[in-house]
This record gives sequence, C-alpha cells and structure tokens, in this order.
Amino acid sequence: MQRIPSRWIGLLTLSLLIGWTDAQAQQPTGGIGGRVTDAATGETLPGATVRVEPTGRGTTVGPDGRYLIGALPAGRYTLTVRLLGYATQTAPLQLAVGQRTERDFALMAQPIEVAPVEVTADRKARPASDPRSSVQMLRPQEAKALPGAAEDVLRALQTLPGVVSINDFTSRLVVRGSGPDQNLNVIDDVEIFNPYNLYSVLSVYNPDLIADIQLLTGGMPARYGDRLSAALDVTYREGDESVPFRGSLNASVTSANAIVEGRLPLKIPGSYWLSGRRTYYDLIAGPVVRGLGVLDDGFTFPNFDDFQGKLVFRPAAGQKLIVGGLRSRNGLNIASAANSRRPDSISARDQTRNDFVSVAWHDTPSDRIANRLVGSWYRTTGESQFGAELLDPAVDRAS
Repeated sequence: MQRIPSRWIGLLTLSLLIGWTDAQAQQPTGGIGGRVTDAATGETLPGATVRVEPTGRGTTVGPDGRYLIGALPAGRYTLTVRLLGYATQTAPLQLAVGQRTERDFALMAQPIEVAPVEVTADRKARPASDPRSSVQMLRPQEAKALPGAAEDVLRALQTLPGVVSINDFTSRLVVRGSGPDQNLNVIDDVEIFNPYNLYSVLSVYNPDLIADIQLLTGGMPARYGDRLSAALDVTYREGDESVPFRGSLNASVTSANAIVEGRLPLKIPGSYWLSGRRTYYDLIAGPVVRGLGVLDDGFTFPNFDDFQGKLVFRPAAGQKLIVGGLRSRNGLNIASAANSRRPDSISARDQTRNDFVSVAWHDTPSDRIANRLVGSWYRTTGESQFGAELLDPAVDRAS
C-alpha cells in the first residue's frame, strides 16, 4: 500500500477547516431586541445594560427604553439585565438559524444595601464641668491653605462661625459683635497687645511655627482675665530635635519667610528655631516708582519685617526652660518729589515696633501635676509724621 505524504494530509485538513468556517459564516444570523421598563410604573429605564452570555456581548438601553443586539448565530444564550437600584433579571434564550426575536423586561426596584458606617471621635469628650463652652480649633495647615487667608492666622480665623473682620483690608477680628480691643491675644502664655503687621493687614503669627491655635469665644477660664469678647491662645512649636540643622525658605503673596531649626549643639538636650520674615514687593516696586520721579528718593511702600525665636532646654525629665522672643518693625515713608508737575504735596512717615522676650519654666512631676512660671518683657512703640498741601487748580490756576 502506498503511503500518503504527511504534507498532503495537512493540506487536506486545512481545506476542510476553511470550508467549514466559510459555511458557518454563510449561515444567516439572528438577533434579540425589546424594551426595559419599571415593573411598578411602566416607565422606560434608559441606561440599563443587557448582556448576552456566554458571548460577553452587550448593549445599553436607549432613551426610548429599547435595546437591540444583532449578528447572533443560532444557539442557547442567557440574557442578563442590570440597572442600579433594580433587581437583576436573567432569561434563557434559544435562537434558531436567522431568527430575530423580541424579549421585554420589567425590572423590580430594589434598595441598595451598603456596609454600616462607623463614626468615631479622635478627641476625648469634654466633661460637663469644663467651662470652655465655645472653644474653636484651627489647624496651622488650614491657615496656610485657606483661599483668601494670605497664609495669615487672623484672616483664617474669619472663616469660623461668629468671627468677622472690620473690613477686607484688616485682620482685626470682631467676635460675636464685640470690638477688636476686647480680644485677648496670647503667644506661649504671654499677652501680645499689638499682634499685627503691615498696619493690621496681617498678623505677627507665623503659621509655619505654630503647633496649636485655640479661639475661646465664651466661658473662658480665669487665667485669661476679664476680656469681654474672646481669647486667642497660640502655642509655638518646638524645634526639630531629629537633625542638628535644617532650613526652609518660602514666599507668600505678601512676604518671604526663612526658618532654621534643629537640636542644640554640644549634646545639650533641647532644640531651637529662628525665623525671619519681610515684605518683598516694596523692594521691587519702590525703585520703579522713584525712577518715574513721582516721589522722593526716600520713598518706601508700607513694609514690615519680624524676627522670632524659641530655645528649649531640657535639664531633667519633665522639666523645660523655654526662652522666646519677637522683634517686629513696620514702616513707610511717602513724600512728593520736588520736581513733580502737580503743585500738591503730601508726606507721611511712620515707624512702629513691637518687641517681647519671655522666659518660662515648665515642671511636670506627674501626670496630674503641672507647674508653669512665666516672665516676660513687652514693648510697643510708634512714631508718625504727616503733612500735606493740596491745591485745587480750578481755584488757584496761577500756582
């Protein structure tokens, strides 16, 4: 018997497969269509999905509530209809060669069940004996991120209930209708009488240095004195003891800020930080205005600079010696140039300083006993001069 070469067997098999596939392709295909409605109301349900298993093909119900899936060969299928808020429906389907059939679905509404949500607090409940009935907290990060706050603590506090400012050009707070002079301002247990920079546009509080901000708008403890409106208690953080030295520099809309911090040298337990801020727009715009000859060479825009620092010594466990300080200066100098084309003249000069130094001893011998002894020196001074000569050309044309 003569053997048939293997290559001929392969060619014959390939020809049979091609012929069978072509025959299948030439068979007419069927399809399925229909409407999807609400079983209770009869309204159409656009957006529902219809899938044909096991092919994986599907479609979405149109605005008129109808769907259509075509080009389905003969066979057994399962239709699955899903829509959020309704129970899923399935239906078997037998399609003959070239058959097109209609299958409607009426879905039943079904509530959506979700896992229970547990809400927990991250702070201990305040006891009924606590007199602080109106304590509002503000995170330092919020003071930097809130839109319109200009990275200023007092402007960020204006977003709290019952707190507003006198106008958009000042950070002086009006709490529940009381005046700004009735507010107590405290930094590290030291009262600050003039907590403003740039003539109250901004505050002396540097949000990059703050650990805690509390605004008490009523029911204040006795240690805050007899203020009628509110008490703003700001606590500055300690320096980073994990590194010997670290520095940062950033700029906001109004000022640039530089900070250096770290642990104390010579293996002295403790930390430090030093900060300096200054306006920079006056350094840029000032030379431009003076170059135009509108104002004298000594002209300066309203500006401020401040320097703050904090040293923390830890002589023993539970004991701290804290030294802190602030030096703040605000100034402006405006005078019309001698060669000005207008006969009017105006001059204003101001220098305001705000300084304090504090020394505090903290002793915590146990969890129930805490002692604080604070001493401070504070000074705020100001020197202002103003002069003007305004002429109306309509009255004195010869001038």
